[in-house]
Amino acid sequence: MESRKNRLAKLDSHYAIPVLMELVEQAEQSARTVKQYDLADSMLRYMDRYLNQVQEIKDLLTHVHVAFNCSAAGSLKVARSTVGQNASSNVLAWEDNFSYGPIFRIHNHESYLERQNWLSGHIVGERFPFVSLEHQMLHIMKQLNGIPDHLRIYLWSGNNAHEQVSLRLALYALRGKLNDVHIVNVSQIYTEIDHHFDTEPLSLNQVPLEALQEMLKEIASLPPIDEQTKNMLIKEWEILSETTGTLRTWEDGKIVDLEENAFDEAILQTIRMLQKENQEQGGDGFVKAHILLGRLFERKLCDSFQYLEYRIWHLIDSGLLEHKGLPTNYSMYSVRLRDM
Repeated sequence: MESRKNRLAKLDSHYAIPVLMELVEQAEQSARTVKQYDLADSMLRYMDRYLNQVQEIKDLLTHVHVAFNCSAAGSLKVARSTVGQNASSNVLAWEDNFSYGPIFRIHNHESYLERQNWLSGHIVGERFPFVSLEHQMLHIMKQLNGIPDHLRIYLWSGNNAHEQVSLRLALYALRGKLNDVHIVNVSQIYTEIDHHFDTEPLSLNQVPLEALQEMLKEIASLPPIDEQTKNMLIKEWEILSETTGTLRTWEDGKIVDLEENAFDEAILQTIRMLQKENQEQGGDGFVKAHILLGRLFERKLCDSFQYLEYRIWHLIDSGLLEHKGLPTNYSMYSVRLRDM
């Protein structure tokens, strides 16, 4: 029979592996002391019950959902529970945004660390959140590779650079596996369901809960992708992973590399327009950063506040903009064009 330690080592981190490993160590050590045998026996019996319960849960699984944003994964979990899929499915998610930052060979540990260093140097302070191990990309890639072959896998994406890059990277992690893999393009399936929602979503994060519930029912009949499609997308990741750019977008069904400063002129134009409006109303021309970012987001230049804010601060550092207020949060500072 497989040892308790081996069974625990195979569990996902959200089952509190470190705590349980320590519990087993203490219990087994106590078992060697006659006076503590009853306590040790009780602890090990509890451990066996816990492991058996976990295995029963896993035995009920028929499919796994994969999202590329933790917030979107949370919405997916809620929708899944409302349509009775809690016992039959699991949700995995990594927290990152591959529309910006280097992606050169990030399926390798060293290159992934180089990406993190780039992000720390450009998307700084509170503007770059800490990502726990459970949601780091490399950790999720290992989990994907360890999914039992009989489980169906649903990869959720939309018509945006981050999720399309992530989709290809996830398939790279799944290369060689025998699972049926289904691609759920929310931008596409949204137009196929009987909906009454305002705008077509470009990402899973933008899908309303009611639409997610309908999608979960709809994808039951979604066929898996064929080997040719799978291999094509894996090859596309291998090509992408050799690029050295730090900004990309989704245009005409393709991932397109952009220059790092591609949005700078649009940012300056938007500030110029908002600054004029402010001055016409008797203001000093300073534009609140959160209003500027909201206007830029409406233009669908980029799907990341963090990257746009990074470029705003680059323009400040370059002397093209001046600011006032506290730079710790975009609701607490304003910018305007610097008089030349």
